[in-house]
Parts: sequence; structure tokens; C-alpha cells
Amino acid sequence: ALIGWRCRLVTPPGGLILDPFAGSGSTGIAALRGGFQFVGVEKNAKWCEVARRRIVGDAPLLNRPEAPDGP
Repeated sequence: ALIGWRCRLVTPPGGLILDPFAGSGSTGIAALRGGFQFVGVEKNAKWCEVARRRIVGDAPLLNRPEAPDGP
């Protein structure tokens, strides 16, 4: 709830949230639940996979193959 509040506090409706240290993906989940776009960056491959699984698990519509020309 706290991360969702922070997202709404500083980002316009439908805006883009950048998390340069995505970790386990909590900000990404809060952003997507709040109707924001999200870009997460994570250096550690282990945490990148954890974040991906959590976000896809929370937002199943993201779990789809990309079109050949992009998303």
C-alpha cells in the first residue's frame, strides 16, 4: 500500500514509473496495480528473474508472447 501511495503521489495518471533498482519487483507490482506503466532495471540476474515472476504472477496479461515487431 505504501509503494502504491508513493506512485500516485509523484506520477500523473497513466504515467511511467522507472525503478532503477527493481529488486524483487514490489514497485512494479504497485505501479501496474495503480494503472501506471513501469520500467524496472536490475543488475542481478537472480533478482531480475524473481521480479519477472512476481510481476507476471500479479499481472497475468503481461504473460504473453511479444509480437515479432515488438510489444
